[in-house]
Amino acid sequence: MDEISGKWLKEWEQLEAEEAEILREGGENAPATRAIRVHKERHVGEYLLRELATRGFLPVYGFPTNIASFDNLTVSRYVREKRDGREDNRYKRRELASRDLVTALREYAPGSDVVIDGLVYKSAGITLNWHIPADQNEVREIQEIRFVWRCRRCGASGSTHNLDSARSCESCGVENESADIVEFLEPAGFAVDFYQDPGNDITTQQFIPVEPPWIDSDGDWLSLPNPELGRFRVSNRGHVFNQSKGVNGQGYALCLECGRAEPMMPDGTLPAVLDNPHRKLRRSKDESGYCPGSDNPWKIKQRIALGHEGWTDVLEIQLRSESGEWLNDKVAATTLAVAFRDSLAAAIGIQATELGCEIKPSRLELGGYCQSILIFDRYAAGYASDAERFMNNLFRSARQRLECPSDCDSSCPQCVLDYDQRFAIDMLDRHTAKQFLTDGWLDRLQLPEELAFFGSASRLEPHSIRESIWRIVGQGNNGGIRLFAACRNEDWDVAPSPLRELSYRLAGQGVKVEVALPSEISGLDDADRFILASLADHPLIDLLLLDEPARVGNGWIIAETLDSPVARWAVSSEQALNFSAEWGTSTGPLIKQEGGQPIPLSSSPLSPDALRPKNLDLGDKEITIHHEIDGPVTGFGTRFWQKVMTDHPATAEVIKGKGEVVGLTYADRYLFSPISVALLAELVKGLRNAIEPNRWKTPAINIRTTPNAYDDGSWKPNKLWANWPDTYTRDGVLKSVFQTAGI
Repeated sequence: MDEISGKWLKEWEQLEAEEAEILREGGENAPATRAIRVHKERHVGEYLLRELATRGFLPVYGFPTNIASFDNLTVSRYVREKRDGREDNRYKRRELASRDLVTALREYAPGSDVVIDGLVYKSAGITLNWHIPADQNEVREIQEIRFVWRCRRCGASGSTHNLDSARSCESCGVENESADIVEFLEPAGFAVDFYQDPGNDITTQQFIPVEPPWIDSDGDWLSLPNPELGRFRVSNRGHVFNQSKGVNGQGYALCLECGRAEPMMPDGTLPAVLDNPHRKLRRSKDESGYCPGSDNPWKIKQRIALGHEGWTDVLEIQLRSESGEWLNDKVAATTLAVAFRDSLAAAIGIQATELGCEIKPSRLELGGYCQSILIFDRYAAGYASDAERFMNNLFRSARQRLECPSDCDSSCPQCVLDYDQRFAIDMLDRHTAKQFLTDGWLDRLQLPEELAFFGSASRLEPHSIRESIWRIVGQGNNGGIRLFAACRNEDWDVAPSPLRELSYRLAGQGVKVEVALPSEISGLDDADRFILASLADHPLIDLLLLDEPARVGNGWIIAETLDSPVARWAVSSEQALNFSAEWGTSTGPLIKQEGGQPIPLSSSPLSPDALRPKNLDLGDKEITIHHEIDGPVTGFGTRFWQKVMTDHPATAEVIKGKGEVVGLTYADRYLFSPISVALLAELVKGLRNAIEPNRWKTPAINIRTTPNAYDDGSWKPNKLWANWPDTYTRDGVLKSVFQTAGI
């Protein structure tokens, strides 16, 4: 809910900012001002439940949520049926012809011919009503016009109200001036010209070309049982955009006054209908003259697409061949997409038409491209996002579908050709797909020996560790969960760790949690000790010590249930057990075993008091600093020590005493910005100035810090570092600053 409301508010703030900018330029009556106000009214006028359902927050249970009607009422039919006063008048009893909006964009789009009851109707425009049914002709409500973009660099896509925002990819962050950007309107419905009677010639029907959907997914990548053969991810927030650009592929010319629309000409010029004064699409008998939009260029939109965007469940698969090359053959990828889709539908027990499939080029993290195979729910029923349960058998089932009973040359209804793929028949070839999905490839799909941590009982867990645990808990696990931590205590950062968050969330659901720690935790700093003590304060969370590392084969156990039989998970890297933000993150797959007993732990739960740091020096004092040491960086250290000595006489006695300073140690895990380094230098300089010169015999200065999320081991020069001498390593920067300060 927070994500949806945040996006809604962001769009609203963007519209207000644009309106304010135009008003500052004196554009009170400018068409752009009116357009933005129209957007604002549309933005706040949407039904809340509809917004939540279409954004994927409320369930739709597999039913289409966006239905478009085709209003084929003409004046002759109206007169004929008005005279017919029979009780069984079909027009008064039946609804308008309708399709889900994705199909309607193709079948009802302006310029297409629609056959109903043996009559051929010409679609001449869209209905401009929004909430009110299409038979209320006098209502013209505000229309939703947006921009959809697709990044040519990484293949991501999305939508926005702002054209400038469409030029920046949200996925890879690149300002992409060459991105595919389409201005589109989502129609409420379609209509014929009220004064144009239908014909009966079905031999010259006009069809609109099918545009493949733009699909974007997110989520964490999970490896296949053999990581060398590829990866996959699932998302229940995948973005799918379907569009129609007219018979010539140039978009439509659309009158925002009456809704009349015609495909643009092949050269991109206006069609004759809208290049001259035109009649209203739906008008009453008393109306005469031309549509007011004919004299207002702002109301004639050019090169606009008719589209529909939705959020649904998406499965994305990226495959490697036996030789290690990423799949880039479009024909093989398309054929495999159909085979995977059909196999997944059969495994779930649904009709294949419940799922759609598509391919798209995607950029890899290390450069290069591959063809992503995308399988998505047509009606957001949750099928595609549940595909990981069937991943172990999905590929063999798909290979069986490529073995055609009729031994066809490329594709046929006996293998991978079905009604949904009638527009992609030239991209289907089962033989090309079989050359990729070979028997050797399928044999290598099994877990390699080095990843079979639990022996023959090992199997791939196609989820993250957190999701795997929640699935077990959701199945009624009441015995509890044990989570494991490892690595050096000095590398821990307990506060932001997913291990800490997961422990609290499980305990909040009434689940008993045990956190197994290494037997040696003396290296923990006070901050981490306080946080661990707070964790141990929870009545459902126990912290225990583990004598030996939780190893199994070549792997590390990261979690297990406390029920019998046990469910246990392991990873290939000890770093995934680090009690920090890295916990649960592994480049390799997650391996699961079911059966056996929990690992026996001999230690008793640690008490919170044993974890909390002891205040050994009764002379210590907490000093509160407000604005007493405010001022320039130069002199910061002098002001700081003066404040400390004033408020704490014991420190003043040590500083003013007779002992020689032989060493100085400073610990700060967040020491990675220029200002913090400069303040540290001033701090040491102020201490040196406060001590008699004969007591400062070039002491050893030891600075302890940790790598940060933005540091790959060597600091990169930028504007802040440009004038600093020496190398740009962390040690080089510190030495340079201290030498500059005369230390």
